[in-house]
Amino acid sequence: IILFYIAHPLFVRGCFSSLPFVFPSLFLFSFSLISVPSTSIPPRLCLTDSVSFLFLHSCRGDLDEGDFDLEEVYAVFLQKIVRGFLGRRIANRLKRLREQSKLREAAALEIQRQYRGFMARKHFANIKYNRYDSGKRHLEVSIFSLFLGGGD
Repeated sequence: IILFYIAHPLFVRGCFSSLPFVFPSLFLFSFSLISVPSTSIPPRLCLTDSVSFLFLHSCRGDLDEGDFDLEEVYAVFLQKIVRGFLGRRIANRLKRLREQSKLREAAALEIQRQYRGFMARKHFANIKYNRYDSGKRHLEVSIFSLFLGGGD
């Protein structure tokens, strides 16, 4: 039931183009449910890197065609995985910080709030690493750069 609840929006949003990523991602996610204590992180945030990639892959419809900002990708990602009151608070905070041109810092802060330990440090380090990039990359390259630890 939990896997269907998480994967359902991916298929509704027309992610059949990313089917090669679906089954390995769901397998990795089911493994993460076993290995991560349920009290430490809310279930929708127990995301392995592959599942994070798949969620971002499903954000294509919310982004402009062609090049785009990494900050925009991460803002959409955060609003997708977090629902309800917390999701509205994050969306409002991102909106205020976007107006101040500090969205990348907002993404880093949200990662530190939502994740704990190694995952928070890993994502935060990747965001800092990409701070001086042009910010314009193809979708898959941006996702791998942020979530899978790639540099170029």
